[in-house]
Amino acid sequence: MSSMAPTALFAESVTRLHEAIDGLAQEDLELVPASCLGDDLRGLRSTIERMEAEFSRRLERFDRHQGYVPSGYCSAADWLNDECRMTRSTAWERARRWEPLVPVAPLSMEVMTYLPAVVGVAVVGKYQTAPAIR
Repeated sequence: MSSMAPTALFAESVTRLHEAIDGLAQEDLELVPASCLGDDLRGLRSTIERMEAEFSRRLERFDRHQGYVPSGYCSAADWLNDECRMTRSTAWERARRWEPLVPVAPLSMEVMTYLPAVVGVAVVGKYQTAPAIR
């Protein structure tokens, strides 16, 4: 187990990621047949998805514990907008992605009977499902 502080371990991990990306950027792609780049593209896409998952995991904790407050921001979305150069809508979407879904209020029997005829929604028990296919 490392004796380094958690923030130092995080900084080291991010530094290694930057170094790996720098290495990729320095590769001369003209030396590689285009037909051989498919494996690289698949691998890069997989890595991007894993990094997005890690970003979301860290953002969830950052938002939940208001890690943006010491920087003078009122929300994680505002912080993402300024510090990560995300558009406002993307920042709000990302910052709220981890929140649990709000439960739908129970429907009365009257509404459950009337609703499918009006909007074409299949209603099973007290839960709404996707629009019915007719």
